Amino acid sequence: MAKNPSKRIEWLATTALAAGATAIGYASAGATLGLFIAGFFAVTFLTPIFVARGWPMVIAATIGVAGVWLIGVISAGDRISEWFSIVMVLLGYGLFISGVGAVCRCIGIGTVSAGAIGMLLGIAWLTWPIWLRVSDAGWTNRLVELHPPLVANGVLHKEQPWTERVVAYHLTDLDQNVPIQLPTSGIPCAAVSGITGLALWFAARARTGRRGAAASPVGN
Repeated sequence: MAKNPSKRIEWLATTALAAGATAIGYASAGATLGLFIAGFFAVTFLTPIFVARGWPMVIAATIGVAGVWLIGVISAGDRISEWFSIVMVLLGYGLFISGVGAVCRCIGIGTVSAGAIGMLLGIAWLTWPIWLRVSDAGWTNRLVELHPPLVANGVLHKEQPWTERVVAYHLTDLDQNVPIQLPTSGIPCAAVSGITGLALWFAARARTGRRGAAASPVGN
């Protein structure tokens, strides 16, 4: 945790916000997939904070969500290894969408707008199984491997596949017109999104640093 008191307050506030939003999901959905979906959306809606305050806030939010998830995992009888795997997916996802916002900010887009772009990207990605009409099973399954809620659905061994539920029949083509295989590991999703996210943050920081150096007065 940051030594600066103001940074410490920001860290704790972000953790509390993420935990509180996820707890609302727990109260509504119980120890089901809905709890994990709530956690992903909680991080998504906090993206403007990440863009404004830096990538460490992603870790703070992840800790808040992970704490509530742990309660749900223990309650449902799932494995701690499964919980850890999904937490890594959450961290990678948060780094990715906030990294996009950070890049937008460094190229001159306002902080609020940049955060909103990252947040909207996250919402679009989380909801693509509903709005995207798919036809090819090959590339669709590649998308499934990188979709955080579907990864969580596959990793949690006691969780019924979302696509087999009644509500999904009216919302998605997955496992109806297009057969899919839910991932059994969160490593690919966590690695791809996490590495990409860190690269975006590094690129944004490097560009900002170069702009700052160029703007600095040159001594005689």
